[in-house]
Amino acid sequence: MSDLPTTTNDAGIPVESDEHSLTIGAGGPIVLQDHYLIEQMAQFNRERIPERQPHAKGSGAFGRFEVTADVSSFTRAAVFQPGVTTDVLARFSTWPVSAAAPTPGATRAGSR
Repeated sequence: MSDLPTTTNDAGIPVESDEHSLTIGAGGPIVLQDHYLIEQMAQFNRERIPERQPHAKGSGAFGRFEVTADVSSFTRAAVFQPGVTTDVLARFSTWPVSAAAPTPGATRAGSR
């Protein structure tokens, strides 16, 4: 027997090649009889259960932001110059803030 390491399937049976799949013809589709490939894909797909992506309920508001005082000592941005009006959108989510969030003290009702 060879001293080279052998790749095996889940049952411990040696596999001919870890880099090739059974196909129909030279450039054809992969066949479902390639049990090793199916095992590898199933194992890969189940390695990590992804975190559920929440779609939290919330509310939003459209409005206009108008600068009424001189804030040039804080910023040079054109949007913050006196008399400039800008359309804005704000979204308020009811989803609890995680501990890793930039504002860990924030709650559903606002800041503590």
